[in-house]
Amino acid sequence: MCSFPVDTERRHASVRLREEPSRFDVLLQRKWKEAETSGVLRYALPDLRTKKLPGPIGFVAQLNLKRGIERRAPAHITSLSQKFDKGLFNFTKVKPDEVLFEVVEEKDSGTLMDENRHYVIANVSPLEFCNILLVPRLGSCQPQVITLDSFILAMKLILASSQWAFRIGFNSLCAFASVNHLHYHGYYVNRELPCEKWPVAHFVGPCYELKSYPGRGFVFFLDDSIESLARSVFALVDLLHRDNIAHNLMMTRGLDSSASVDADHLVLRIIVWPRKSSLGAKQPMACNVAVCELAGHLPIYNEDDYVTMTDTHASRMLKDTALADDEYEFLKKRIKVIFKN
Repeated sequence: MCSFPVDTERRHASVRLREEPSRFDVLLQRKWKEAETSGVLRYALPDLRTKKLPGPIGFVAQLNLKRGIERRAPAHITSLSQKFDKGLFNFTKVKPDEVLFEVVEEKDSGTLMDENRHYVIANVSPLEFCNILLVPRLGSCQPQVITLDSFILAMKLILASSQWAFRIGFNSLCAFASVNHLHYHGYYVNRELPCEKWPVAHFVGPCYELKSYPGRGFVFFLDDSIESLARSVFALVDLLHRDNIAHNLMMTRGLDSSASVDADHLVLRIIVWPRKSSLGAKQPMACNVAVCELAGHLPIYNEDDYVTMTDTHASRMLKDTALADDEYEFLKKRIKVIFKN
């Protein structure tokens, strides 16, 4: 198995639309294609039918019939604090050929115990090109709760890519995480997503708020330090976890805080969406609103729903996941406290 070193250099903090693939992109795409051609995936991923829905939001709908039929049965989730259960499916049980490569932080190269090693695994029921799972410290069997060190690792990984189309997302428990084992999703989709260009308003400290977006959320931008930004975002998601508020998170390239139209200078945006909890197992619906959907990317699993999906319907689905107004306003007061201290 090969490894990929990540470090704290911000080599691709901002990207251009037509920038050449980085070493990370080349490795990921090669290993993914090898897995696809050798039958590791449950299905070969075709060119998916994709369209931009007419309307003010600009949702990107994508028909993925195979994923709706052949994906692994999701776990039954009852709480944000649900403990890791080694008897259920987890990433220690994947086949060796599903592991694409190891991610090595330069300071730890050659020194980590097996339980602390980080792996990139193929999602064998992919939703898009190079759909991977970053599993930090796989052998330590952490539940699906963001930790500061795992979040810094995920940031380093997206910054290792020079491609604006590469995104990394996270679904908490009770926010349609399918496996209770700490992991982040990564994938490419060669379409602009609404959350990447949506205007923001400054809220408090490093935290901004999406303006009039159907999925209410908070936005952070990479300015100076990876660690500083990671600590700010972690402060928010840790608050959400402690307050038992489900959440989704997306890292992507987009416009800066001024939403200036500069396609040749896309910066790292991190969006966090607090939301209502969803209990039980994820159901095979037209769309379950998780991180992709909140970002504006709608994977749809049957033809009829793909044909009939509209901007209005998609906006309603996102709004239906939102916290009640009084809960959201109370949360904003709590966020002001953590960033004013």
